[in-house]
Amino acid sequence: MNPKEPVSFVSCDWGTSRFRLTWVAHGRPVRSLQRPQGVGVLRQRRDFPRVLAEGLLALRAPVGLPVVISGMASSSIGWRELPYARLPFSLTGRDTVWAEVQPNVFLISGVASEIGRAHV
Repeated sequence: MNPKEPVSFVSCDWGTSRFRLTWVAHGRPVRSLQRPQGVGVLRQRRDFPRVLAEGLLALRAPVGLPVVISGMASSSIGWRELPYARLPFSLTGRDTVWAEVQPNVFLISGVASEIGRAHV
C-alpha cells in the first residue's frame, strides 16, 4: 500500500441505541446506513458478529475491507470491554487501545483524562 494513497475501510460507530456504518473509499464517504441495533438493544455478545455481517451486506461495500468500530462497542455492555486510552494522547495514534475482534475487524476504545475523570 502506498502511504500517500487514501485508505478504503468501513467505519462503524456502535452507540447505545444506534448502529452506524460508513463505507469510506479513497478518503471519501461512499455510502452509510443506520439501524436501531445499538449495544443497549442487543441481548448477547454473540449477536455482534451477526449484526455487523448483516450491516456490511446491506452497505454493499467490497468484501474484505478493514472495519474500524468505535463507540459503546468497547464498553462493559459492548462486544468486548477495552480500557480507555489515557491523555495525553498522541495524534499519531500510537496510544490507541484496540483489539482485533475477528479477522480485519478492529475495535478501538475511547480516551479518558485522570483530571475530573472526563471521558471522550
